[in-house]
This record gives sequence, C-alpha cells and structure tokens, in this order.
Amino acid sequence: MVTDARIADTKTPARVGHGQTGAPSPARETIRPVPGEPPPVSFATANAAVALAVVADLVFPPAWPAAAATLVGMNLRAFGSATRQLREGRLELPALYSSIAGLTLVTGQFIPWASMSWAMRFWKRGYRAEFVHARDRLLADLAQRPPLARVRTADGAVIEKPAEDLRPGETILLGGGDIVPMDGRVVSGGGLLDDRAIRGGRGYRPGRAEDDIPAGSRIVRGSFVVEMRPGTDTRAAALARIAIGALAHAPGERTPTHKGESFASRAVVPSLAAAGVGLMVGGAPMALATLRADYASGPGLSYPLELARALGRCSRRGIVVRDPDALDLFATADVLLIEDRPPLYAPEVEVAAVRIFPGHDEAGVLRYAASALLDLDDDRAPALRAACRERKISLLRGVSIEHGTDLTLSHSGRLIKVGNLGREQAARAGASSLHHDRDTLMVGIDGQIAGLVEFRHSTNPRSRADLAALRSSSSQPLAIGLISGSAEREAKSRAAALGADFHRGETSPADLARLIGRCRARGLKTAFVGECLASPEAARAADLAISLDGEGLEQAEKNPARIIMLRPDLAGLAHLAEAAREYRRHIRAAETTAVIPNLACAAGALLLGFSSLTNVAITNLGTFATYARTTRNLRGAQDERESDRRSPARGSR
Repeated sequence: MVTDARIADTKTPARVGHGQTGAPSPARETIRPVPGEPPPVSFATANAAVALAVVADLVFPPAWPAAAATLVGMNLRAFGSATRQLREGRLELPALYSSIAGLTLVTGQFIPWASMSWAMRFWKRGYRAEFVHARDRLLADLAQRPPLARVRTADGAVIEKPAEDLRPGETILLGGGDIVPMDGRVVSGGGLLDDRAIRGGRGYRPGRAEDDIPAGSRIVRGSFVVEMRPGTDTRAAALARIAIGALAHAPGERTPTHKGESFASRAVVPSLAAAGVGLMVGGAPMALATLRADYASGPGLSYPLELARALGRCSRRGIVVRDPDALDLFATADVLLIEDRPPLYAPEVEVAAVRIFPGHDEAGVLRYAASALLDLDDDRAPALRAACRERKISLLRGVSIEHGTDLTLSHSGRLIKVGNLGREQAARAGASSLHHDRDTLMVGIDGQIAGLVEFRHSTNPRSRADLAALRSSSSQPLAIGLISGSAEREAKSRAAALGADFHRGETSPADLARLIGRCRARGLKTAFVGECLASPEAARAADLAISLDGEGLEQAEKNPARIIMLRPDLAGLAHLAEAAREYRRHIRAAETTAVIPNLACAAGALLLGFSSLTNVAITNLGTFATYARTTRNLRGAQDERESDRRSPARGSR
C-alpha cells in the first residue's frame, strides 16, 4: 500500500501518508498529486502486438518470428521477476505471465495474447480517467477554489480578479453558491454556510458579521462581505492533502493497481495447477486456455474508486480518513474502547413543552418549527424531529427558507416565521419559567404568534444516541467499552449513561495500552476512540485509532490516529460505520465478479473445450461488469452529494 501525495508550491513539496501531513504552502497553493495519480497509458506496443498477431495468425504465417519477438520483448520484465521470485520460493503474477508467454510461443496462438494485452491497457486507461474524476469530486468538497472573485476596491468599485491572486486584507463579495477562496472574516451581511467538510457538524450554520469563515465553505443562502485573512496555509488545503494521501494507490505493472495484482496473486498457484492438468489432458492449447484469466483488473480498479466514494461520504460529515485500510478495519472491529472525556456527556436536548395559541394546533407549530431548523447545525433540530416522529407529523421538504434574524418560509399561502425568544421575552409571551436550558422557539403565522416550543436538557447524554446509531449501522456485533481514569463506581455510572457494554475504571494511559494489547492477543480487532494526541501510546497499540481532537489538525503529523473527527463527539461514528460497511460490500462484490468468470474460464477450458480467445472474451466481460458497477456507484455518489448539499438532514439521525 502506498499513501503518498504532495500538495505544494514549486519550492516546498509536502508528503502525506499515515501519520503525516504536508509542509505549509503559500497563499497561492496548488494541489498536485504526484505518485498517487495513475500514470498515462500508452497503446503503441499493444496496437503493434495486435497487428503483428493478426498478420502472423491469419494473413502471413511466416511473420510469426516478428510476433514472437514482440511477445518476448513485452515480457522481459516478467521473466526477470519470475526468476527472482522462484529463487525466493514464491509464485506470483510474473510466473503466470511467463507461463502464458511460453505456451503462446509453443502454440503459435498470438491473437489471444495480443488481445488480452490490449484489453489490460484499455481497463487501465478507463480506470485512470475515472480516478481523476473521482479525485476531483472529492477535492471539490474540501479545497475547491473559484476561478474568479468579486473584489471591492478602496473606492467602492467591484472588480473581478483571479481568486489565486487574492491578498490578505482585500474584501470580496460572496453570494449563494459561491465558494470561499481564502480564510476570512465576515465584515457585513449574513446567511447560511455549509462548512461541514472543514469544521464538522450536523448541518448548515448561520454566518454573521465578525464571524470567521474558513476557505472551502460554500454559501448556501444570503450575501456576505468578507475580508481575506493572512495565512500561508488553510485547513481546507490540509484536509485535501490528507485526502489525496489516503486515496493514493501504487499502480500495477500491467493492471490498474498493485493491490489488485496482490489479490490476483492468490490465484496463481491454482491456475498453474489447472494448466498442468490441461497440459496432460489436451496439450499446450488447453493449458494455455486455462491460464487466460484476469483476476487483477476488476478489483484493481474498484479498490481506489470505491475508496474515493467512501472518502467523499466521510469528508462531508467532518470525518478525516488518513489511511485506506482504516475503513476495512472499522467495519471488522470486534471491540471499541472509548476514552472517558467530558464532551461525551454533553446532554441531549428534548422538547419540554409546546404552548399553542388560539386558532392554531400543535401539529402545525411543531411541523413549521422542525421544518425551519431541518438543515441547521442546531441541537434543537433533532429534538424537534424526534417530537414530530412521536406524533407522526410529516415535515415540509424542499420549501424555500429565508435565513435572517428569523427563519421565514411560505406554505399554503401562509407566511411563517420561526425565531428565538430570550428568557425575558419568553416569560412575557407565557412560556414556562421551568425550562431555561435552551432558547424558546416562537412560531408566528401571518403576523400572529401561533405557538411556543420550549426545550430542556435530557437526562441522557447525546453520545448515548450516537452509540445506539453506531450499533444499528455496524456490519457485525461490536462490544463497546468505556475506559476511565475515574473511580470504579463513577466509571460504572458513566458507562451506564452512555449505554456501553462494559467499563474499566482507575485506568492510566499505560494500563489502557496494555488492555488493548491483551484484546489483540486474544484475536480481537480493537478500535480506540479518544484524544490520540494526548494518548499516543494507546492509539499506537490499537488496530485502529480514531481521534476526537480534530481542532489540532495542524498537528496531524504527530497524531497516530488513522481517522480524525473534526468535532469532539461520537456523532460521526454511525456515518463512518455506514461508509465502511458499504465500501466493504462493494469491494467484495468486485472480487466475486473477478473470481466467478475466471473460474468458469478454467472449467470451460478443461471440460468444454473453451479456446483461449473464448476465455479472453469471458474474463473481460467480468471486468466490464465490475467497471460498469463501480462507475454506476460513482454516479450514485455524485447524486448523493448533490442531495446532501441541498439537505443535510437527509443523512441525519
């Protein structure tokens, strides 16, 4: 596995991989994935081989020496690698390729060999094009920079200039759909921002004067005047570097990726054994037909493309995946150990009371309040949705909402306003004085107060619901434990509040690392969730470490975690589990689609007399099926991305 990428200016390259981030780049930062991007694919030798094979097999048989010389020349590296591997007692793909070359020379069947060589390049080129598109879509969520920015000059005029030429102190104008090109400060204006991929969070957040606004944020609604801040590197660029590093795959020698060739190497010994049977039963032509399989191309192109899909899904939820193996590790984890930290016990918010004014009803008031807050990063939003679910109240979807001091929407000819009431205002409006945990929401319809919705803190921490959602999203049973430095009785009480399966109190960081080691010694895949910068020993001991100190992203090179949550809570774990489960399912489908047709090729050659050319067609149909399914998944991911941008609540719990 290779996880390497560089994002830098021409002076300072920066490498990204597990446990690494790149060096700072200047304000005019560029994104240049170096070895992670697949190399260009040339068809020159493949086309020449096909032409010579057709001539030698069908037109002018005496031309076979030219075809044979081309075959030998294209396999020289395979011959050398196979020789080295045989000395080491290994049989991998070079041995298979060398056997195919030798049998091709014996039989004189050059067309199947040339056709397979050409097809492998075809899949490699298709993979490269899809990889570049998938990578660009991923980066668009993190470090997209508009080509032009509207700049307000000192004399008040507005001009357009390239975004890469912006300088600290300049003031730009932003509206709905615009991407923030540099870190800045809101001078005036307001509206709604989508910065979940940069800061984490469960929805959009309102932006107002004096707020900081990070590069890579998208303006959902409203208009802003933003002053560019000084700085040589942005969080968006750091996240992009990490994403590219996680996405990078070492290219294969003949197929899309080295990982695909490693998967195919498992089939080499069985394939050679089948060829031996074919050689004894039907001679060299049958032996050659049994070897006409391609186990590597389909899975090889699927691994990085499905990973790009999963990384995009995670990044939109503020989940930073630094290592491609992390998703598979999380999907197969047996034990999840959670480090005891105060943020885990932030109380859940619930609806305490709904006061209805004459002429209105509770269902309408709750529907309008929940619909108005539906897509916001507001802890009252899930409480309102839960209240509506309990009462079987449907929400309004797709309505236009104006985000100002109040939230304004129109429905059935009515003008609805939803806004916050301070404690004194709520008391004057008749709200109970018992519930002061969160601001009361007032719902007004056509200029009249329709109702008040009051909130309070629940006795349950928000993390309890997050862990319940994780369990329902996991692909296998997961034992969840709370590890605390507090006294045993206190640890037991906290574990019960979170809904953990077990606990361990009075545990030091060194004790925690030893506990993780014992779990792994028993064959249990163990994941650790905590502040990994503060507990590096435990993080390094685990199969997988998930860090909750995302605010320290600038110290990511010191963080041993393979996954970083940008918010210090457990809300992202369920989304991570869903992404990991789906990634694993798609990868298994790709591997299965590679195995079944190729087994059919071997069986057909031995039992039904399939020719080499027939098997070339069958194995490439299998690769085509994998390619089509993977690209369809990528198109579905794009639709999901657009849907999520329109309404974050579609993926909320």
